[in-house]
Amino acid sequence: MSQPVAPQRSSQLVAWLLYVPQLLLDLVLGVFGIFSVFATDSCGSVEDEPAVCNGDYFSTVLFSFWFALLGLIVVVPILIFVSARRGGRPWVWPLLGGFLSIVLVVVFFALMTR
Repeated sequence: MSQPVAPQRSSQLVAWLLYVPQLLLDLVLGVFGIFSVFATDSCGSVEDEPAVCNGDYFSTVLFSFWFALLGLIVVVPILIFVSARRGGRPWVWPLLGGFLSIVLVVVFFALMTR
């Protein structure tokens, strides 16, 4: 017997509706990542300089944050599609993507305030 189409389509719809806020969150976080340059304001004015005063460290953390966000933007729709094709629960992936976005922000701020 084949499975009913309606529950599968409704879970796909829910997954895509959950992906839209996750996508917007990732894009906004990427733009706000630019403002992390203000973390370098104290460079040169204090004796014990933070790690972000090292240009290589700063750029590595910032670009790693952006690439991780970009990875979530690209990978989550692929996982939604594959999960829906295999009859899984596609709505799980945007929730996990949103959670990982928040974890990335926490790690990003922790690294920027070292």
